Amino acid sequence: MEFLPKIEREFLEEINSFERIRIASIRVTKPNASWTDHYSDLSDLMDASDGDKASLDIRAARGESLRKNNGIVKVIKDIAEDRYPYIEEAAVTGTRQNEIAETTVRSKSHVVHSRVIVEADNTGAAYDTSIRKKLLEFLLSWTSV
Repeated sequence: MEFLPKIEREFLEEINSFERIRIASIRVTKPNASWTDHYSDLSDLMDASDGDKASLDIRAARGESLRKNNGIVKVIKDIAEDRYPYIEEAAVTGTRQNEIAETTVRSKSHVVHSRVIVEADNTGAAYDTSIRKKLLEFLLSWTSV
């Protein structure tokens, strides 16, 4: 079983803070359920190719910027905001206003997560039922977002 990460809203806010975007890349995987509910050009291409995963890396021309609200950056933002995102990894590299140095923002640094306390036996081994209960609570809270 594999869970794709749910990406926090801060990832999109960091992308939007860029004045210039030099590189944007994305790696997606074909989800099992509701695939047709959230299509993008990448998912169309994967379906046409009978593929399971796809990667795309686009770079701006020298001294130029990728568009924030079109092309690959829009695809990254749209899939990240989707109720059932299918991004394995996305990264955007650019510069923010009044900064010279480039910054790279990665989706894997903005993954929704939760720390929980689970019941354990006297040796410290967690009870499977406690783990399952906490996992179910997390998954149910995730789908209501």
